[in-house]
Amino acid sequence: MTAGARATLSVSQAVRAGLDHPVIDSDGHFVELGPVFLDYLKDVGGASLVERYLGLIGGFFTWYTMSHEERRAKRAHRPPWWFLPAANTLDRATAMLPRLMRERLDEFGIDFAVLYTTEGLAFHNLADPELRRATARAMNRMIAELYRPHADRMTPAALIPMHTPEEAIDELEFVVNELGLKAIMICGSIRRPLPDGKYWIDNLALDSAHDYDPFWRRCVELKVAPTDHSSSMGWINRASVSNYNVIK
Repeated sequence: MTAGARATLSVSQAVRAGLDHPVIDSDGHFVELGPVFLDYLKDVGGASLVERYLGLIGGFFTWYTMSHEERRAKRAHRPPWWFLPAANTLDRATAMLPRLMRERLDEFGIDFAVLYTTEGLAFHNLADPELRRATARAMNRMIAELYRPHADRMTPAALIPMHTPEEAIDELEFVVNELGLKAIMICGSIRRPLPDGKYWIDNLALDSAHDYDPFWRRCVELKVAPTDHSSSMGWINRASVSNYNVIK
């Protein structure tokens, strides 16, 4: 490569050009197109389920309508903000449009990307089992269809609800056998309620509420390696009213 040609490359492309191995982004993210996801959710669970979902998501962002005093009084933790950038329209669109992301992978110096949901990170710990399973199913159907034309450069990770081994196996078999997805994302820590309003964190292993061995065996049988990508937002030590990133 000539010096002139190298000068036209992005910094990431220039770094990639000097490597003798592929670059794999193992933790890329896409940002969901809300109206498109709602169409899939309606198809899975009907209009009433969409309304329940919108009511839940609307409450998630009420932090922005509160005064500082109200946030402190209610201990309303600050939600994340960085996954919806507004200053750079091209980058925002890239995260939302699969074909545009695929077109820009070379600019980023990336040969292949494993992509994870953004909004769906909150679905893992939905207490309502019907809503939890429906949102996961809708998300998986959507990403399978949107990213299938770009399978040579990107693969989306299917969302597997993990509250019980049974629901996990059901969605696992669906995404692998019916949708043909080859990457899955689990939540390795489930927030389980206690009768007194408190909660405990189930790590799906030691002292778990369930035996997850049947799920792990099914992963081996279907030849998928589960990745753990979960959120601790709102936990006791992640509940700052001012800064999402603060760990108390």
